[in-house]
Amino acid sequence: MLLGCILILSILLCKERNKDGKLISGSLDVDIKKNELTIKGINLTETYPEKGIRWELQSDDLIYERDNDTLYFNSFHLTFYADTYPKIELWGKRGRYIKDEGRLLLSRDLRVVSEDGYRLKCKYAEFSAESNMIRLWGDVELIGPNIKLTGEDLLIHLRKKRDLFLYNVKAYILKGLLSV
Repeated sequence: MLLGCILILSILLCKERNKDGKLISGSLDVDIKKNELTIKGINLTETYPEKGIRWELQSDDLIYERDNDTLYFNSFHLTFYADTYPKIELWGKRGRYIKDEGRLLLSRDLRVVSEDGYRLKCKYAEFSAESNMIRLWGDVELIGPNIKLTGEDLLIHLRKKRDLFLYNVKAYILKGLLSV
């Protein structure tokens, strides 16, 4: 459905093109090739109402490849909303959404901020709609109120409000946590 809406929007906008292939009016820059659709400056939303989860994506550009039903995006801001978990915002350089699998694969300079005050950095992240989980891995660094955790793999379960570092975890108590 999401991809169909993008395609319809693109077709409507393409009717407003001039000879150079640029939009005469409208806020999106759209380019259509044989099996690829490119849209610059787009916002997308995917909702899983039965799971109480929704994500919103803002990206500088999005490429849809029809052959593998996949969306690729660059320089993005992704926000997760869950009925049972604080809002999570994530920024990064590269991403891919595999629609038929309900998976987001993210990489390059990932930064995460949660509504309840935690900040996180990592190399890679994956969201799976089937498992309701966000997996973050590769030099994970989590900083919260008075604590810093580092490790290799962190799982966030959006339906159970549970976070779990899987291995190689170090914890640091930051100044101000203990008082005498």
